[in-house]
Amino acid sequence: MKTYEISKDYELLADLLESGAVIVKRFGGKPWTQFQATKQGKYTSFRGHGRASFISLCQMQNWEFIVPTVEVPEPVTRKQQLEMMITGEWVKHLATGRIGRVTGYGCGTSIETRRIDVRWTDGSTSNAMAAEAFGAMRLKWWIFSTAPVQLKAIRRDGAETILYFEADDVLGWCFYDSRHKVRINAREVAEEYVQLNGMPCGELEDVK
Repeated sequence: MKTYEISKDYELLADLLESGAVIVKRFGGKPWTQFQATKQGKYTSFRGHGRASFISLCQMQNWEFIVPTVEVPEPVTRKQQLEMMITGEWVKHLATGRIGRVTGYGCGTSIETRRIDVRWTDGSTSNAMAAEAFGAMRLKWWIFSTAPVQLKAIRRDGAETILYFEADDVLGWCFYDSRHKVRINAREVAEEYVQLNGMPCGELEDVK
């Protein structure tokens, strides 16, 4: 069940409004009222204010907002991590910190004794390695604050290209593939492209 809390974290509020994903309620000494930021071309308007001006106004008025609470997920068990190590997923070798992608897996009497084949980011491969020696990794799509402005990348079909992060009236913030002359969202970039150093086009984080 979705729950809510009162907040004065105006940076968080601006992020929520800017994403367009939520409608936040405002309190100003009167009953709660709803409002939502609007897109004006490349820019977001917070009731006629820019982001910095809006945050300053909130601080001056000491406004409170209702925002959805963030639910902390249950920790992933070691067995669940091993079950996530399937073909195509990213993993990290626990002893060395090397990162690679599972290209296959094979024999083992149980999930704990599974063996996996890994292609490392440098292009080399290792076969039939014990999955227990690895940690599962989660690939997060790039967002406005993490996306590089310009990036040399390789598409899944092997074509080299340059990606530009830019505003688009339809997709919002997206990437432009300069070789194939198409605009694509961050999810597609993470799934279809890798960087020249073999790392994915997104943020990798350990699964805990």
